[in-house]
Amino acid sequence: WVITGAQVQTMDADQPFARAIAIKDNLIVYVGNDAQAKEWIGENTQLVELNGNTLLPGFIDTHIHVIEGGLAEQTCRMGDEQLTILQIKEKIKNCKPFIASEGWILINEVNGAGFKATAKDLDQISTTQPLILAGSDGHTAWLNTLGLQQSNITDKTPNPASGRIERDMQGHATGFLIDEAVNLAYAVIPTATKRQKISAITETLPRLHASGITSFLEANVSDENFDAFYTL
Repeated sequence: WVITGAQVQTMDADQPFARAIAIKDNLIVYVGNDAQAKEWIGENTQLVELNGNTLLPGFIDTHIHVIEGGLAEQTCRMGDEQLTILQIKEKIKNCKPFIASEGWILINEVNGAGFKATAKDLDQISTTQPLILAGSDGHTAWLNTLGLQQSNITDKTPNPASGRIERDMQGHATGFLIDEAVNLAYAVIPTATKRQKISAITETLPRLHASGITSFLEANVSDENFDAFYTL
């Protein structure tokens, strides 16, 4: 390949900008101006003219949860919209909620900005199955009454070291969990199988590549998650 007419951001302090690059045998062999790039054009060269568009090296995402994100994509998602409980209930009707074993209903991408809900409020959605609404920030969650019971969260459950169980003025757990307290629920929700994790990775990688992300640092590498990556 020879790419010309580009605004190349090289990320190289000695040569921060260029107009063209040449690629041969999957290696970048030239970075410079359009005129000299023409020397790399042969009969089998694919020539691309960018007409002043920007060309960047592949991005490296240094903190991403590929498996968790991929699994979340397979659940019922609220799209980070600001919604009321009744609106969430209606949206759930129009999607297929992910039901984990033990009957948990998992709802993801709930926008927490201004959203307030108690366990009793969420009982409007379900009183027969434990329910968790996971905040799109990754640090918050809301449980219905059965979800609190299944998570063994009572009024007397102490706050974890790096989290908080919200309580009302009477000291009752409301169902809203923050940071490490969210793990009290996830600890009792059955985890995904190895096959499901591999599926989540394989479905997510093309989306990363389409955004220009060519390598990443997985931020949550348990033994099970490592095994899924290693197998793949």
